[in-house]
Formats: sequence, C-alpha cells, structure tokens
Amino acid sequence: MKDTQPKASTIIVEALEEYDGFSFKRRDSTLYDFVNPDALNSLFAHTHDEDVSVQFDIHDVTVTVWRSNGEISARVNDQ
Repeated sequence: MKDTQPKASTIIVEALEEYDGFSFKRRDSTLYDFVNPDALNSLFAHTHDEDVSVQFDIHDVTVTVWRSNGEISARVNDQ
C-alpha cells in the first residue's frame, strides 16, 4: 500500500506560503538554504507509527513540523 500523505517538505512550503508576509522569492532563498528537505522527507517517511517533531528557523520565522496520529502538520510562528 502506497502512502498518499504529502511529503514533509511539501507541507512546510505550503505552511510558509500561507504565512502572512513570508516569501522565498522576496528573500531570494529556498527551503534548501535552511534545511535538507530530502532528509526531512526521509525522516517522516520512516516514522509512520511514531510521533516526531522538528523545529528550525528561516529568516525571522520558526517552522515546526510534526507527525502525530499518522498525519504530518506544520506551523509557522514569528520568532
């Protein structure tokens, strides 16, 4: 059975896009400048049955991504 859950990196980018005032384009950077998306995707892909969370800073916001009850979520907050 294939996992249809979006990748952690996709959920992070979507959360950042929805966050008021944040834009990678405006800041001339990418997610890769702050965290390895492939490593995050791998971490969350291999922890289906475990709760896991990761937090990191991008410019002036803090990103938290977690898996709980099988679902990956992300939140963006001001530092």
